Amino acid sequence: MALLQLRWGGLLPLGLSLELSIGPGFLLLGLTASVAGTEAGAEEVPEGFEVTSSAADVKRAVRRSCAGATTRPAVLERLRRCCSAWRHSRGSAAILQLAERSAAAAAAGAQGAPGALGGRLPAAAPESLRTRLFLERAGCQTARLSWEVLSGEAEADAAKWEIELLTLQRSTHNTGDEVGLRSLGCTLVPGGLSVREFVFRRLRPLTWHHARLRAVGPGRRWASVWSDELSFKTTSLEEAKAAGRQFDANSVLVPSELRLLAAVAARTAGSDASTQSAEEENDDDGDEDVEEEEEDDDDDDDD
Repeated sequence: MALLQLRWGGLLPLGLSLELSIGPGFLLLGLTASVAGTEAGAEEVPEGFEVTSSAADVKRAVRRSCAGATTRPAVLERLRRCCSAWRHSRGSAAILQLAERSAAAAAAGAQGAPGALGGRLPAAAPESLRTRLFLERAGCQTARLSWEVLSGEAEADAAKWEIELLTLQRSTHNTGDEVGLRSLGCTLVPGGLSVREFVFRRLRPLTWHHARLRAVGPGRRWASVWSDELSFKTTSLEEAKAAGRQFDANSVLVPSELRLLAAVAARTAGSDASTQSAEEENDDDGDEDVEEEEEDDDDDDDD
């Protein structure tokens, strides 16, 4: 049951306006296209509310999904797929929030109100902490990302960086259409807010990925806005080899798996050594038998 309606202009082809149905918890329920024109870039938001950072992700997904559609039924079908993919991967992300709540949070942060960190919230509230991601290197299965803080305070002992990896969600009707982004999961970066890089592992070769970053407080009592998405594509195995990249377990396995691999390798090496020793002993016994047979033949010849 829809509680609120939003209307955005300039996102759909054919001069259509995008209408969003918002349900309980300010979650996205449905997407449709309206003939009623709305100026490009204009947003009709109910009074007393404002959009969250997730709204920008919805816009981005809608643009990708509906690009190239030439008829209104085609636009509606792509919007249906886009909404289905969003609710599957990001269904718990609120699209709206109370304007007075965000204003109160900003005022509390500006005054340095006590927060969940046991001290004070970052200046101008945690929501003001903005970052930018950079791609340092991408291989066929790994990608190294770094980032820098553009604005806001980043000194909080108990806070951590959270980085999310997304990939394109393909249509299930074998049309090849892209229907938005699908989250591959979020990771809390070890080391606190002093860390400035992270390595994604076990990626698929020749695949486009999207990453974004934010800071989260202890117990997720607060979170900064997501950074702009960084898009990158992994290389092929042949390109990685041609670039001189080394392929070993360190670039694929996590530390616990590496320890298990080392234990198995050590045990296998010991077993191989025992087998080799046994084979050498058998060879020595065989050589002795051959020598004894040769001596017997010599004695027969003498007789």
